[in-house]
Amino acid sequence: MQKLLGLLILGLACTIGFSTVGCSKKPEQKGQTEEEKKAAAAAEAAEKAKKKAEEAKKAAEEAAKKADELKKAAEESRKKLFSLDELKAVEVEPGKKTDVTIKITRGDQSEDPVEIKIDKLPKGVKAEGGTIAKDKSDLKVTLDADKDAKEGEATVTAKAGKQEYTQPLKITVKKAKE
Repeated sequence: MQKLLGLLILGLACTIGFSTVGCSKKPEQKGQTEEEKKAAAAAEAAEKAKKKAEEAKKAAEEAAKKADELKKAAEESRKKLFSLDELKAVEVEPGKKTDVTIKITRGDQSEDPVEIKIDKLPKGVKAEGGTIAKDKSDLKVTLDADKDAKEGEATVTAKAGKQEYTQPLKITVKKAKE
């Protein structure tokens, strides 16, 4: 009975392909000639190369798509009317006037005048906005600081058409010499 059970297990192992008990489920590998083995290896290598080529093609397509998006963004940027250049902090002297230049960078299609507003000025500092003419790229604004002027931050807004930019303008007060 035990011999019969052992033969049954061995037969089952060979059927499902346990190669450790001396059976192999891949009979095509047994008795293969050297040429057949080389051909099988070459076919496997070709399949791997095909997968790598497909991955490279996919990566190239993604890179091309990204490049197109960047190109479109650059074109849109050039179409903008203008941008407000970075504002530097300004120091005012109590009881005196100080000039500040507000600069813009115009886009390819910028022909409109740009309105400049200065809001939220610190206590004791006054300024009036103005308009940058269509053929200009800057505007001189005068800050008028009274004797009790305080430091703070103003808001500069540049607007033309539907496009608007806002930036802070830090204002410091020069201390009087004693």
